[in-house]
Amino acid sequence: MDTVTASHKMHDVSDDLTMADPEIFGAIERELERQRNGLELIASENFVSPAVLAAMGRLEEAIDASTNAWRLGQHEPIRFDTASDLGYAHYLLGNDEAALEWGKQSTALVPEYLQANILLAATYAQLGRLSEGQRHVNSVLALRPDFSCAKHRTRLVYSRTEDRDRITEGLLIAGFSE
Repeated sequence: MDTVTASHKMHDVSDDLTMADPEIFGAIERELERQRNGLELIASENFVSPAVLAAMGRLEEAIDASTNAWRLGQHEPIRFDTASDLGYAHYLLGNDEAALEWGKQSTALVPEYLQANILLAATYAQLGRLSEGQRHVNSVLALRPDFSCAKHRTRLVYSRTEDRDRITEGLLIAGFSE
């Protein structure tokens, strides 16, 4: 069907609707006008992920959002990632014990999850538990043999320098190469 024929059929339908139910036709016309000329911000469409909040340095908000996601997403297949997000936000706030628990939750769900193993290596190092951290250093190097602090730092998306520095510091203490 060409564009002209489709346009005629649409015009015929709108003529029929105008006659059959002018109220419905008017509602449809108003909705089309609103969509063409308006901008509407709907909260559910303006969701910012916990990882983005953490990258922006809004760590408390990231923890709140991740905690809600954890609580509500009991059957989510990416639950391991939510636990890791919580761990990183706590780690960056210096809440190393909480970071450790969330990192353990993440690796309990997916033992080979790289980001959680990186988090655990840095967290154990910050806590002075180097032998436990070494296990996660080994896991990271098994997953990514070319891993280094310098390469990892270039991939960090945190806007605050102190966040990037804290992660790098923990990794260096854990025994990763610069």
